[in-house]
Amino acid sequence: MGGSKIFWALLPIVFAAALFVISLTQIPDIHKDAQYYLQSAILWNSGKVSFAGSWIGSRAFSVWIYHMAFSAFGYNVDALSVVLSIIKLLTATALFVVVARTVDGLALKAIVSIAAAVLVFAMPLMNTPATDNIGLLFLSALWASWLVGGRTRQLIVPLLAGIGLSVRSEIIMLPALLAAAGILSGRLHFHWRRLLLSVAMFALGIFATGQIWNTWVPVEKPAQYSGAIAMFRPLIEYGMASNGPFSTRLFDVARQDKDGPLNYWEAIGSAYAEIGPLESNALLTAAGKEAVMRNALPYLKGTLSNAWKLLDAPGAFEVKTADANSSSAGLGQKLSEFDIVRVRASASFGGDFTYPTRTLIDGRIGWVESLRSAVPMMPLSIKLFGGIFVISFLAGSCATIIFRDPSWMAVPMFGVAVCLLASLSQGVIYRYVAPALLLNFVAAATSAIALLARQDRLPYRLRPAP
Repeated sequence: MGGSKIFWALLPIVFAAALFVISLTQIPDIHKDAQYYLQSAILWNSGKVSFAGSWIGSRAFSVWIYHMAFSAFGYNVDALSVVLSIIKLLTATALFVVVARTVDGLALKAIVSIAAAVLVFAMPLMNTPATDNIGLLFLSALWASWLVGGRTRQLIVPLLAGIGLSVRSEIIMLPALLAAAGILSGRLHFHWRRLLLSVAMFALGIFATGQIWNTWVPVEKPAQYSGAIAMFRPLIEYGMASNGPFSTRLFDVARQDKDGPLNYWEAIGSAYAEIGPLESNALLTAAGKEAVMRNALPYLKGTLSNAWKLLDAPGAFEVKTADANSSSAGLGQKLSEFDIVRVRASASFGGDFTYPTRTLIDGRIGWVESLRSAVPMMPLSIKLFGGIFVISFLAGSCATIIFRDPSWMAVPMFGVAVCLLASLSQGVIYRYVAPALLLNFVAAATSAIALLARQDRLPYRLRPAP
């Protein structure tokens, strides 16, 4: 019996360690947004901030992480392989804690933990140096810290939430929903001293990320775009000069034809160069609101249609056969194309600084290269299907009714909120909901296991010991 317990306890740890080693050999996948984060991680340290500092400066914590990877291992793609692997391992570890706190029985804990780890290491978003992967790490750590309870919940959760705001703003919704569920269940009681301490930790998280900028960027942080980013879809789909006075002024500033639709990116660049980030953000935000108000019904219908498409997004399971050399060549070609686009667009965005990210392919870390010769690359790529949101919601609803505990609905409701927010502001972009999908996979699994255990319908070998 003792040997069996040790086996099930060590199995997920050994599995995650093996996946970590395999992940180190993987060549990162870099899309256009990720390339912007990487060139900023290189340029900002020398004071070359420009438009990028205003456009993604609110997510400077993520940029700083990639900057630290380059500082530690040099400007090369292997540095990204290392930092991405560390992020995956930390995310899997946090989900292990979640499973340990929500599933009974060592065998079941091990099975669900291994499934979560495989998804963490095989999901495409976790092999891309952007904010989605770091966002999933923070979400997993927040959930785990909440479930640990005690001082960890009181101190670490608000601290992580404050830092997480500089990664992705929707992260704050998860601890808010967990707290709301705790209050409704009667398990969470507020005391003024504890509440003030949690608020102080939250403020500390925000303050700390703000101060990090000063440790590695030698110029003042510029004004940030915020509402203009949230109004991406309204302006893309409904941006017209006839929407209102702010829309008319935006067309004037952007020097675009008032009889046609707005070209969002040209408008951003022109407004930035003409009136600066602060005023252009306010103008684009106001124009976006006019677009929503003028087209409220089609905008709402489009939002619901987008949400349905995200829920209906198919999953994918792919076995990769490419080796490191062909993967590097493909990435090099992609980065070359991105670099050309950035250079051509630079003047349109007030002389935005650029960096030849294609050169990242030329550098290598010796021990990572040696590892590639001995260990195969990650052979799997798994994309979760959108219907997991529905499954998680149904399982969480049943668990909430059966156990009379609304805490089972916190993660499913987070999934609903993320899906709706993405549909409202950005449209049908799968990677924006992918982190929430993984959380909801774990939530659906833990809810289903709890319900089956309640009905005594688990396979005999998987039943928890009485």
